Amino acid sequence: MRHISTIMTASILSLSLGSIAKADSITGILSIGLTVQSSCSINSTSNAPLTLTFETAGSLVNGVTANTPAVLNVTCSAGTHYMISMDGGQNASNSTRRLKCSTCGSTPQYVPYLLSRSVGGSDLWTIDTAYTPTADGSGAAQAFQINATILPTTAAAAVGSYTDNVTVTVTY
Repeated sequence: MRHISTIMTASILSLSLGSIAKADSITGILSIGLTVQSSCSINSTSNAPLTLTFETAGSLVNGVTANTPAVLNVTCSAGTHYMISMDGGQNASNSTRRLKCSTCGSTPQYVPYLLSRSVGGSDLWTIDTAYTPTADGSGAAQAFQINATILPTTAAAAVGSYTDNVTVTVTY
């Protein structure tokens, strides 16, 4: 008989501990959000200012083309519509960009030049005129060539070093 009593006590104790160990729970929702804004950046492969250099010329009779085009990399977030424009530089006169001689003495000397998206001066980067690329931003860099040309002229240029700085703007 004693054996039955021990089993009944253990069973009752087990039932009573089971109800004490029971835990309640509640659930909730965590909302997570993200807003991605349109953005663009301009850079070169070395993060330095872009440069174009003309070959050394003794005469401008045959014109001069920059040694190597500059490559403008524009990175815009995916789906961002953007436009690229370039100002006239520091020495523009009306609608003509000009290089200014920095070593020619007190009388300013200028040489006009063109910027284009293709070799030879076609597809011009016209002063303050927006160029719209064929594709919107993709999140990856999109490359655009900048070529420089001095058109043939019979005008003599003073001997010296000529420079200009053009501001590139991406509007998005």
